[in-house]
Parts: sequence; structure tokens; C-alpha cells
Amino acid sequence: MKRVFAATAALAALATSAALPASAQNAAALGNPTELVPHLGYSAIDPVIRSVDPSISYRDFRGQKVLRIASNGFVIAAIPNGCDDQGKCPGLILMSVFEDGASAAAYTEYNASTPSARVFQNSDGSTTLFHYIIGDFGVTKGSLLVNIVAFFGSAQKWSQSTSSPDLSNTVSFEPLTGTTDAETAFGEIHLSQDLMEDMLADPSMHTTASDTAADWLNAN
Repeated sequence: MKRVFAATAALAALATSAALPASAQNAAALGNPTELVPHLGYSAIDPVIRSVDPSISYRDFRGQKVLRIASNGFVIAAIPNGCDDQGKCPGLILMSVFEDGASAAAYTEYNASTPSARVFQNSDGSTTLFHYIIGDFGVTKGSLLVNIVAFFGSAQKWSQSTSSPDLSNTVSFEPLTGTTDAETAFGEIHLSQDLMEDMLADPSMHTTASDTAADWLNAN
């Protein structure tokens, strides 16, 4: 009960702090934020996300459908995980790909200070940020949106942190202790390396923002 209340309070706070645009309109479109989304497959999450952001779209990578959510140059890929034959999924991967790498210190510091996301360096030197939503028994509408809003914030934090010369100049392919490497990350989120490579090759899936705000719902 406390977790449901916390999620509802967080959504209400987002609405009143202008993270939700035209808050009355979005609240009406969303409906009851405590309503259960029964699983994290596309058939369940698409209507919820689309109700507040009609601009969401899909990309197809070798038959794997990926939901694209974008705002102010920040791009999130949402990929259901652990799905059954009916497309019902207990997990959802949120990812954001940055074309540039950073210093080993930047990866280590970010992972140590950001509980809502993990970051790792890809083999080509680019960077991937990810967050995993667990929904074995579903999630509320409000909780799903709060997770996405928070991940946009995590992406903005990474963008801002790597704009510091002290953390961005020296790119290292030998991560420090505490850094998440690509192989470990793929194992943690059960992501196909082929899919990751296809996303890296598609510029439309890259986050290109630097100083702009990752103000997803306020931009729609």
C-alpha cells in the first residue's frame, strides 16, 4: 500500500511541477494512475504511454520490435523482456544510447551515485544507459510513467555529467572496478548483442542532447 501511495504521490508531484504538460489534459488521458497495467508487453504499455505522448513510434530490428520514446534530443528504447507466447511480459528494459564515450571515472561515479540507472561502454566506444522495470504481477499506470520520467532524468544527468572536462576527455576501454561492462550488462538485462548492434547503427535511436532538458511529458 505504501508503494502504491508513493507512486501516486510521485505522479501528482510531476503533474504539479510542470513535468506533465497541460496537466489536466494529461491526467484525463491517463485516467486513474493506480489502475493496474497487467504486464509489460507492448499491448499493455502502449495505450498508457501513448495517452500522454502520441508521438511514440516503433522500430523493427531483425523482427524485434522496439518502442521509441523521444524528447528534446533524448531517446529511450523500451523493450519488453521475458515474454510468453501471448506477448505478456514480466519485465521492461529502458535504454538510451549516447554516441560518445567517457572516462572510466565517469562510468564508475555515475553507477555509484545513480540507483535508478546503470551505464556501460559499448565495444565501439559509445555509451548505453539502462534501467529494468520488474512487473511480474503488473505495475500501476502511474508507476510506469514515473519510471520513464525518472529514466529521462537519469539520461539528462549522464549528459550533464559527461560535459565536465574532468570526466569526459579521456576515454578508457579498461573500466575501473565498479563500472558495468557491456558483457555483464547484456547478461543482466538479457539483451541480444545483435539487437544492441542494430540499435547502435541506427542514428534515430541515439540520444544527441547536451544542454537541453529531458523534459519528456512537458514537451508533448
